[in-house]
Amino acid sequence: MNPPTMYASFLVRVWQDADTAAIIPPVATWRVEIEHIQTGQQCFFDTLGQALDFLYRQVYPVDTISDKTL
Repeated sequence: MNPPTMYASFLVRVWQDADTAAIIPPVATWRVEIEHIQTGQQCFFDTLGQALDFLYRQVYPVDTISDKTL
């Protein structure tokens, strides 16, 4: 018998900050919201990098990484 599949669903919203987009459009600040569908928890980020780091930690929590993988 196979163990149950573990999964999580996220809704990701990305938008340009209206204040910086009006001043300097090519380098406007992007904002990110990630909502965990199963729990309804919402997290907001100032950069795409922060959001991607968050998602990475959801898939690979720090306590599950062995020394062999580092």
